[in-house]
Amino acid sequence: MDIRQPVQRTLVLAVLFAALGTTQHAVGVEAVSRDFNIQPLERIPAGTVITPDGAKGWSDLLLFVNGSLGKGDVDAASSTVKHYASLFNIAYMANVAKDAEGRFTLDKIGVGFTTKIDGQDVVITSDTHKSLGADLGMIGGAVFSANERALSEIVQVARYRDGAIFDAPTIMLRDGKHKKVIVRFFVWVSPQGSVGTVCWVLDGYGGSRYVVPNKEIVLLRPQLVENRVMHVDGDRFTLGIPSEDAFAVVSLPPGREYKIDDDLATLIAKKRYDAQSFFDTVQKLSQSLAAN
Repeated sequence: MDIRQPVQRTLVLAVLFAALGTTQHAVGVEAVSRDFNIQPLERIPAGTVITPDGAKGWSDLLLFVNGSLGKGDVDAASSTVKHYASLFNIAYMANVAKDAEGRFTLDKIGVGFTTKIDGQDVVITSDTHKSLGADLGMIGGAVFSANERALSEIVQVARYRDGAIFDAPTIMLRDGKHKKVIVRFFVWVSPQGSVGTVCWVLDGYGGSRYVVPNKEIVLLRPQLVENRVMHVDGDRFTLGIPSEDAFAVVSLPPGREYKIDDDLATLIAKKRYDAQSFFDTVQKLSQSLAAN
């Protein structure tokens, strides 16, 4: 049985941000921070079975994406390409734990690719898919290896006891074109042990600074399973083989949308954080979400 008390999502949000908002300066955040160094996000171990209720070693599903091709130049993709585009799914998980004083903390966040094995969504790697019962073959193995390499670009940006920010580079449909952007996530644990997630788009991939293009963030539903329909650009195929930017997401994962002001947009677009800027970001987020 889950030891955490069930709490309405809006209440969780209010309680968490109210608690953070009472801090007068960044010393409290500094004291409990774990890391402000950019580093790869932890990988979910191969063989882990993902369910909406969590997984072994992971208490909470943050986001599970079932992808398929359904918009744009879909006919440019062969049946084989369509098959492999939907064969692998990505999962983001979190684990909530209690510290020595009995307070709930964010123990870890992880990411991994899954495929169906005996009807279950199982995390696989290039080294383990055969032994786990998902022999992908030559084409499938090559497709999966490319997907797996992309995981190395998903990085943790800031980390403290109760929350973390991580970035996931993504090809997104913007103004009719496929463009590489950053989807940034902020994940936190409330005093009651419930997990919340907000995300937003950042332009400026590969540049010296990021910007929030639409002044909008999205609060995700808990345990979100997204059936994501991808956009196809037929000009991004060579001899029937898609390039890495041939497919694009068309929007952020579904959830409640919040408009934000310029000050918050500047804070949530920082490339790096320290204790003070991270505290300022969380405090401003709390005020923005509470006001809507």
